[in-house]
Amino acid sequence: MPSSRTYVWIAALFILFVGTYAVVSLMVSPGQSLDTFGNIAQCLVPLVANAGLLLNAGTPHWRRNVSGCLPAMSCTFG
Repeated sequence: MPSSRTYVWIAALFILFVGTYAVVSLMVSPGQSLDTFGNIAQCLVPLVANAGLLLNAGTPHWRRNVSGCLPAMSCTFG
């Protein structure tokens, strides 16, 4: 089971990502660079969600792992 420090790092990464997204979307003028940033950001969101879901899949409780792996697989293929 991951330590609580791992969850703190994931939460900090999420807050940093949302803050960066807000600043860039407000500061950059509409155009190709803003579109590119938005597309890259939308690709990173499922990857971060997948990392958080797969952290729970490493527990020794196999019945709970299935319920964590199915949304992770959805984020991977989505």
